[in-house]
Amino acid sequence: MAISNFIPEVWTASALDTLKNTLVAEAVCDMSYNSEVADYGDTIHILKHAAVADAAYPASSNITYNALSDGTSDLSINVKRYFAFEVPDLDKAQAKPEFVSKATANGAYDIADHFDALLLGEYANASLDSYETGTTDWQFTTATAADVPMMFASLIRQLQAANAPMGARPFLIAPPTLVEAINVFYGGKMTQPNGVLTNGFRGSFFGIDVYVSNNCTNETSSDHGLCGCTGQSIALVYQLKKMEALRLEGRFSDGVRSLVDGGLKTYRPEI
Repeated sequence: MAISNFIPEVWTASALDTLKNTLVAEAVCDMSYNSEVADYGDTIHILKHAAVADAAYPASSNITYNALSDGTSDLSINVKRYFAFEVPDLDKAQAKPEFVSKATANGAYDIADHFDALLLGEYANASLDSYETGTTDWQFTTATAADVPMMFASLIRQLQAANAPMGARPFLIAPPTLVEAINVFYGGKMTQPNGVLTNGFRGSFFGIDVYVSNNCTNETSSDHGLCGCTGQSIALVYQLKKMEALRLEGRFSDGVRSLVDGGLKTYRPEI
């Protein structure tokens, strides 16, 4: 396989396709800096432009030009993930490239899952929290499904009060318990993609795109979801750096390995 059946471009495309199709993070993050990934340890400077203030037009027609000020938020390429697996000659003879293709997809999925877990951990960098009352968490069970519209209304109000960009699409990544409550609230009549059992898009409710994730951080007995504006709050970059095969020394086996570099940064915590 390492000599005759391994085509790096084919397996790389397969891994990238799996990454894109399974990353909840890619669906909601700002991916515009992805083309700038170079090497592990690099830093990407994200410009944060300040608001431009207006003023009354003077009778003298002598208008004032204000100097633009901006800041930067630095995204570090500090995530390095890999997968590697062994393909014994016997398995190779029986399954041929299909064996490698499926294993490659599984490895890429695990890397995507890692980036999703990193994204969900960004709740700690958000400037806003959302509670049912005071500091009491939103509670979702089959008995409290009636709280579903109140939570969505609260999230929309908070985004509006924070001057979220006009036209931006709000998103919410939540644990399966919230999706269960939505199902109960809608009486099982909601429309959603079929066959989505783990991380993935579940539908739009009250103008918010809802994703379910098993990677929501649990801390102090609370599951922390993540809400923001799609493509406006968090930047994600990742790049598959290597996909290669080699003959394993001292074994009747080939090896396949892949390396991904990336990073993630919340640059607008206020939304």
